[in-house]
Amino acid sequence: MVRLFFTPQCAYTISPYKWTYRLSLGFIESWPDLLGVAKMAQERGGYHFDYSGIAHATRPERTGQMRFWRWQWSEKGKKKGKARSYHFPECDYLATLVALLRVRGELAAAEAVAESAQQPLPEVQLLALPDPYDIYNYSYDKEYTYDAKQCLRMILDQRDFALATQRAAAREGFGVEDGSRLAYRDDGTILLTLQGGHTQQVSEKLYGHLLQSAQEEVEKWTASH
Repeated sequence: MVRLFFTPQCAYTISPYKWTYRLSLGFIESWPDLLGVAKMAQERGGYHFDYSGIAHATRPERTGQMRFWRWQWSEKGKKKGKARSYHFPECDYLATLVALLRVRGELAAAEAVAESAQQPLPEVQLLALPDPYDIYNYSYDKEYTYDAKQCLRMILDQRDFALATQRAAAREGFGVEDGSRLAYRDDGTILLTLQGGHTQQVSEKLYGHLLQSAQEEVEKWTASH
């Protein structure tokens, strides 16, 4: 079965946590030029890679929102179906960008981005501590699968290992902040209903294994640091 490792890649814990802040931080940090991202935000532009992209929404009914899109992938690493598009509040993206600019010492750029916002920005802080509930802080061995990724995401998005363990012991279904839901079935599988209504059936055994492994890996990393 897949082996899981806690290998922090993101140096920050977002406070207060919100999934749209984490989504924003992932896009912002993946672009090689932080000041370039700040400039694009002030110009209300966007940027993209081969597999995903983000931009200020341009349609009148989407005013005040960011649009991001990403391709869906098969387990063999091939594009599967059409790119899925989603929208979330523009203020969440800009607040995360301002927070990162401040942490990096780019105070003038942070102020310029904040002033360009069309509405007041929420207060977001980036604490200098790897987040144990950030999926990007985990790596896998060669047995990694798409099922494993979705199981781990649902575990971490509960933001509480003790609560996740309690729910798993009781086979209790739940939902997370981005609208995804998990439900136990009688045949030893779990049905995941993901963002946009996409469904994925996964092994309950795999879910339990990853829940235990994630906690053990975080405990080992914490003990050694």
